[in-house]
Amino acid sequence: MILQKLKGTGVNVKIANLKVNHIRNPMGYDLAYQSFSWCYEGDSRQEKKPLECRVEVTRDRKFKDMIYDSGFCPEIQNISYELNIALEPCTRYYWRVTAKNSAGEACQSEAAFFETGKCDRNWSACWISIKDEKKASPIVRKTFSVTKPVKRVVGYMVGLGLYECYINGKLVNDGFLQPGFHNYHHWMQYQTYELTDAVQEGENVLGFLLGAGWYKGRFGVNGGFEDNFGEDYQILCEVRIEYQDGSVEVIGSDKSFRYLDGPVIASNIYDGEVYDAMKEPEGWLLPGFDASAWRQVEEKEPENIKVLSERYSVPILCKEKRKDLKVLRGSAGEVILDLGQNISGWIVFKDVLKEGGKLLLKHVELLEDGQICRKNLLTAKQEFEYTSDGKGRWIRPHFTYYGFRYVQIEGWPEAEGFEDFEAWVLYSDLETTGSITTGNPLVNQFISNAYWSQRDNFVDHPTDCPQRAERLGWTGDAQMYCSTACLTMDTAAFYRKYMKDINEEQKRLDGRVPFIVPRVRARDMEGKPEHDTTSAAWSDAATIIPWTMYLYYGDKNLLREEYWGMKAWVDSIIRKDIANGDKKLWQCGFHFGDWLALDNPEPGPFGLTDPFYIASSYYFYSTKLLSKAARVLGMAEDADTYGKRAEQIREAVIKEYFDEEGVSKIDTQTAYVLAIYFDLVPEEATKKNALKLVEKIEKKGGHLDTGFVGTVYLCRALSKAGFVDTSYELLLKEDYPSWLYQVKMGATTVWESWDALDETGRLSGDASLNHYAFGAIVEWLYRDACGINPMEEYPGFQKVLLQPKPGRKLGEARASVLTPMGSYGSEWKFVSEHNVKIKVSIPFSGAAVLQLPDGSEVRELEAGDYEYEVCLD
Repeated sequence: MILQKLKGTGVNVKIANLKVNHIRNPMGYDLAYQSFSWCYEGDSRQEKKPLECRVEVTRDRKFKDMIYDSGFCPEIQNISYELNIALEPCTRYYWRVTAKNSAGEACQSEAAFFETGKCDRNWSACWISIKDEKKASPIVRKTFSVTKPVKRVVGYMVGLGLYECYINGKLVNDGFLQPGFHNYHHWMQYQTYELTDAVQEGENVLGFLLGAGWYKGRFGVNGGFEDNFGEDYQILCEVRIEYQDGSVEVIGSDKSFRYLDGPVIASNIYDGEVYDAMKEPEGWLLPGFDASAWRQVEEKEPENIKVLSERYSVPILCKEKRKDLKVLRGSAGEVILDLGQNISGWIVFKDVLKEGGKLLLKHVELLEDGQICRKNLLTAKQEFEYTSDGKGRWIRPHFTYYGFRYVQIEGWPEAEGFEDFEAWVLYSDLETTGSITTGNPLVNQFISNAYWSQRDNFVDHPTDCPQRAERLGWTGDAQMYCSTACLTMDTAAFYRKYMKDINEEQKRLDGRVPFIVPRVRARDMEGKPEHDTTSAAWSDAATIIPWTMYLYYGDKNLLREEYWGMKAWVDSIIRKDIANGDKKLWQCGFHFGDWLALDNPEPGPFGLTDPFYIASSYYFYSTKLLSKAARVLGMAEDADTYGKRAEQIREAVIKEYFDEEGVSKIDTQTAYVLAIYFDLVPEEATKKNALKLVEKIEKKGGHLDTGFVGTVYLCRALSKAGFVDTSYELLLKEDYPSWLYQVKMGATTVWESWDALDETGRLSGDASLNHYAFGAIVEWLYRDACGINPMEEYPGFQKVLLQPKPGRKLGEARASVLTPMGSYGSEWKFVSEHNVKIKVSIPFSGAAVLQLPDGSEVRELEAGDYEYEVCLD
């Protein structure tokens, strides 16, 4: 073994990536608690690392009006420093961090800011309402004058269903499809915007374009319903103008606002949008327009909206623009654009049509026999219908989005060409943090597919798919992919919002967690009145997501915020168990089980693994996670109580579902996977279950047959039990069923089911081609193949376990993860049949425990870059 420390010189240190509640410079977000975080970038010499930090908060950029100064303190943690200071409404605060080391050398960050919303301050504005007459979405207008020098202008607003706000023709929203999707009956978030640059001296115009969206457009299970949360269009808005003389003026929504039927003739999330530019009054967003004939709005509060909240959702943005789209010809001569990638978003184009000209765009994921295939859209149309006003504008949809790779275009003059068509990729504004490549191009493509499926489905809430008449927040998909998502992107703020959604449902369901969150129209899958729409693995998102967030981000405040929901969920299972005889098992109710597994000889989506075994396994796992969370939060009594309950559940599961040797009586791949991964059986029985799992795989010709539950943990369980080679063999299978079969069939995102396409490339049913759940194998690539593992004892990657497990058939692999502590890296490459070169990197303030695959001694590593060469027999 050769060890060489490659670098670690220099003394420069930079404090970077300052965030409050995991958001850079948050404006108007919920600040019920304030968790400050930052990271260090610099040299790796241990003696020069920061030993003491100082956090300052002030009302002014020059740091004179100080409201908090921690002083230098060695206990301050950069991954999560909680202040909990009293904050004023509608106020911007600046903050910075200073750190010094044992040599007395100091460094200071640039100033960052956070700004409060209205908090508990009363709204002077009124809700205004516009009755939906099913003709067109309204446009709304209000003029106001500015007669003296302005210091600052801030807007606080929300529009229902969806809204775009303009001042003097300039879009002021910081994202699309706002205010996002949540159960509006439970809570409603408004947005806060900086408007200073949009306002001018003299006359100004405040304008709104409204659409149906999730609030009142067609949406839900089995094709959905209209008017799920309300029937009318609504606006609540305050524009707060602070003048240089110290006076303040508020322009609030009231009956002085005027409206007209607008150019959006129809829109909803599933079907798309109909836009008639000829119905848009020219200049209506600019001063000088005559709106005297427009109708007066009504002052009326929306029904069933009781709680108005500061913002949780990060904005949905155009994160990528794809140009130079390939032009195809359909079998009947149709013009079809191929993006080369399955995305969520829309098409933007430069209008060259004459006045009255019509264009129709049809969005799909797949071509069959040279024609667009719409079978897996279910009842969704996924269309954009446009009527031109002949003015040559750039055109985009406003209140919908599409899941697609191909777009059929009808009505475009082909002589104009298609150079001015662009595909805009839309998803929540999340920073990419992970990168991984291997020596196998097919594996690399699948990694890309998983990344794209995550992006395409992280549209304000974690959806199952972005294309068909569904796009719902299935809790099972969300929790199964959560760990992978955290390695790939910074998802802390995104999942915090989703946990808010879950917790709000729990408050009204006695702790239970629906398998779709947010709920839409309280109906179950058959359309009958809802009683208990919970399911093991799905509803366990209430415990698994918060614990995963803690493990990856180390934010104890976030765990504390979500602890109530964790406990409420476990307590709800306990109540069911007690009502069923207190067997310490979960043997009642409906469960999806190992959804879409291939091991059941009976037709249908349900796997062969006993759903009550799966339920009882998750009952144990969730209870164990709750006990761990309680221990972290200093709740010793809860930790002991639920820890004891977890052990009782484990014993009951072993007695019910395992033989005398500790081997699962349920002979399925998924049953063995859960036994291993959840530590259901004693250590000596783990190997026996692993041998049975390997035997089941070999009987399938080296293939998996697991569904949603088993696939997530399959390779991780095998590697945990010492069968790393079997994990690699599964990963590298190229025939059906396998991950790489999808790639060989041309997939650019992850399929919902293993057999979504048959060998001819045709849909075998109506499965989505953009479902991320089976993409969870990427977690195994990061944590097992490359070996970058967070440690429970040091959450937030304060210290990691580096335990790479190279695979000869893969050849090489390289991974990096940007964590709250900085970027960790691990790479390996076989340089001969038995020798592998391994490189690892540890960020400035990080640390690692290194366990090399040759079984040599465990090493404690500080920051730096290291290289090893080991021999594997």
